[in-house]
Amino acid sequence: MKMTLKNLTPSPDLSGLSAAELLAVIAGFQQQLALKEEAIQRRDAHILLLEELLRLRRIQRFAASSEKLHQLQLFDEAELEADMDALLAQLPDDLPQTAEAKAKPRQRGFSASLLRERIELTLSDEQKAGASKVFFTKVKEELQFIPAQLKVLEIWQEKAVFERDGEEVILAANRPVHPLGKCIATPSLLGYIITSKYADGLPLYRLEQMFKR
Repeated sequence: MKMTLKNLTPSPDLSGLSAAELLAVIAGFQQQLALKEEAIQRRDAHILLLEELLRLRRIQRFAASSEKLHQLQLFDEAELEADMDALLAQLPDDLPQTAEAKAKPRQRGFSASLLRERIELTLSDEQKAGASKVFFTKVKEELQFIPAQLKVLEIWQEKAVFERDGEEVILAANRPVHPLGKCIATPSLLGYIITSKYADGLPLYRLEQMFKR
């Protein structure tokens, strides 16, 4: 059974062309081929960028939903955001955005629930002399870590002496009730030790070494 191929582009008849004309045709074909190869290379590069961006988004999504100890830490998350921004900057502007990117932009900065301290960088009186107005703009947010600090609480109890029937009667101020009686650790320190050992799995000898430092 013979099959007839239809709608095929006929090959151009080059038999009547001169050598110079043939060279020009070949040069044109080579130029078209080079343009197609360049377009393929750009497409492959965009595919690699999109695959890497998809991988980073999956890492970010896993880190946001996981509560295990091996989840991404804070500085890894910041580096992840920077890598994603760098990849997005390399993509062409004419690529269509996903519905997720249009509907749910990424949050910038730290959570509003964190404790915040405002630090103002002020101009000197000489620098702002003659200005019509002065205002502040927030230029950066930094996350500060305050290591555990130990201090000794000296409990001084006030006492009053009264003379009653020729005898001295001493009245002492009420002392707060400690959950462990004469324990020398404050309730906050006890809570930290219990959380570190039983929730975070930190051995007591490691805690002792940390406190010694």
